[in-house]
Formats: sequence, structure tokens, C-alpha cells
Amino acid sequence: MVNNLLEDIQNYSNIKNELFKYYDNIINLQEDILYYMNDYCPIIYGLSKSIIVKMKRNLAFTIKEKKYVSLYSLQINNDNYISKINRFLGLLNVKERFGLLQYIQEKYKLYLIN
Repeated sequence: MVNNLLEDIQNYSNIKNELFKYYDNIINLQEDILYYMNDYCPIIYGLSKSIIVKMKRNLAFTIKEKKYVSLYSLQINNDNYISKINRFLGLLNVKERFGLLQYIQEKYKLYLIN
């Protein structure tokens, strides 16, 4: 258990540092994280089952599950962008963070080609 926690903390830190290398604008980073978490669908079109599962990893979200839409709105709209990015990355597990990094790297490569 301690090793898993240590691996998760190291992964969180490494992925976060790597992600910030790709973005000058942290608002775009936050939007891309949410897009990835919501099964590659903009939040404006609704919440996927996948993002709800991820949000339930947040204890406050689980406690207030019956009011998840308003709590989700608080998680998305409050705080500064760095806090939101930290929270969203913290909700992802190691495998999901690697998937996010791969998505960002692919997107960045396509951006450089065009």
C-alpha cells in the first residue's frame, strides 16, 4: 500500500511537470484535461459516466452524490486554474494519467505539424 501511494505521488508529480511543458496557457491545459476525463467530449455536451466515476473519487463528491451536478459545477468553476488542474490530476489513477499524457503529446505533435 505504501509503495502504491509513493508510486501515485511520484507519477502525479512527473505527469504534472511534463504537462506544463506543453502549455503556455493553463486554461487550455485545464480544458484538455476535462476533455480527456469526459471521454473526449466537451463538458458542454454533458457528463460521461466515466467522468462521474472519476469525480466520485473525490470524497466531497461522494458525500454529496445526490447533488452531484451542483458540486461538479463547484469543482469546475471555483478556485484558480492551478488548483483545478491539481484536483483533476489527483482524481486520475496512474494509468489514466499516462493516457492523458499520451493524448496531450499526440495533440501537440499534430499542432506542430499543422
